[in-house]
Amino acid sequence: MVRIILTFLKAERTYAWMLGLCSCCKQLTVFLKTYSDTCRRSLAIRYYTVTPISGRAGLIQWVENVMSIYSVFKSWQNRCQLAQVSALGPGNVKDVVSTAPRPIDMFYGKIIPALKEKGLRRVISRKDWPHEVKRKVLLELMQETPRQLLWQEMWCASEGFKAFNLKAKRFSASVAAMSMVGHVLGLGDRHLDNILIDLFSGDVVHIDYNICFDKGKKLKIPEIVPFRLTQIIEAALGLTGTEGTFRSNCEAVTAVLRKNKDIILMMLEVFVWDPLVEWTRGDNHDEAAIGGEEKKGMELAVSLSLFASRIQEIRVPLQEHHDLLLSTLPAADSALKRFLGMLNHYEVISAIYYHVDNEKLNLLQLEKSEKAILAELNSISEKTCASFEIQAHEFAQAKALATEKAQEAVFWVEQHGKVLDALQNGSIPDVEACTRLSGLEDALSLKSAVSGLRNPTYCCSRANTSAVL
Repeated sequence: MVRIILTFLKAERTYAWMLGLCSCCKQLTVFLKTYSDTCRRSLAIRYYTVTPISGRAGLIQWVENVMSIYSVFKSWQNRCQLAQVSALGPGNVKDVVSTAPRPIDMFYGKIIPALKEKGLRRVISRKDWPHEVKRKVLLELMQETPRQLLWQEMWCASEGFKAFNLKAKRFSASVAAMSMVGHVLGLGDRHLDNILIDLFSGDVVHIDYNICFDKGKKLKIPEIVPFRLTQIIEAALGLTGTEGTFRSNCEAVTAVLRKNKDIILMMLEVFVWDPLVEWTRGDNHDEAAIGGEEKKGMELAVSLSLFASRIQEIRVPLQEHHDLLLSTLPAADSALKRFLGMLNHYEVISAIYYHVDNEKLNLLQLEKSEKAILAELNSISEKTCASFEIQAHEFAQAKALATEKAQEAVFWVEQHGKVLDALQNGSIPDVEACTRLSGLEDALSLKSAVSGLRNPTYCCSRANTSAVL
């Protein structure tokens, strides 16, 4: 889904001019994707669409997932302010962060003292500033800003080294493509707010094409650099900087532009023969913009007079608003007190709810422990019942065996008694009948025992044995 923004401009036919430049960038991207070398390097220009509605209104496509490089710089300034406050202790953090200097304030905060050191106190035009002073201030500002600022932001927005490496390659390709195309178009006014970066893909998006075709060279402060390549952008290109992938990408883009120079010149001739904006400005404008000190003083006096009269006009309404504010302060105070009371009640209720929640958790834990104990008891009971059944079965078997043995013992006791009676009575046939029941070996032993009865000593011992039995 493409998001569109409806905007209005003061200059007429501006959207048609922006449409022409965006169409030119689109056609250049088609050229870059046509050739195998540039296509393999993923060289392309990320652009946005513009749809004119009238001379003063139009639709501009919303570019997703981008932020200006100045926002990255501003975030770094805020982090530095917070670090200083944390190091100094508690204080007015908001006041310190809100006073982060702007780049223009940082520049003039250094250039004015440097000019005073050189004895230059009242210099109107920047053309008269000494070159060594401007170079000194530039080097100081570069030292105060970390080179790896943009590189660190891209690293923090990456999932790992592989993603960061792909993002760095895409950033180098995007910067190279737009730098060469911007140099051909004479694109100027490339400050940090006009260069957007997509930290998720590494693409660079340029906006605000108002200064084109070397119009920047005619400004009050001429722009003499072909494209922006400052230290933070150079550091984000990788270890090789401008002498590695960036240089080869620039050479590949330049080669494609040269091969299609006729088509490009034909597209740009539209802006020459039918200009939609004033591309050049005379030097008289520079002189008119520089007023004398007396004129500036008169304008300042008029402005102060108008400001004082305006203050007198709004003094009465301000007093009325002041009185109204004082009258509403008691009601606001009472409302705040009621709100504080409600907050106290809420804290008490929250504490009670927390206590009840803890008790509920304790009860649930007790219930779980009781269920565990019951389960363990049931397990022990089942094991005991099983053991008892096994022991009962073994006892029944032992009882049956004992009963069988007892019956057998009674039988043998009866047989023994019959044998003894037969021996005492001298009834040998009965003895032989009894011995038949026990087998041949037992019969032999009984016969030997009977024959031994004739020995008086043996009979006496057998009688003693019977008496014992």
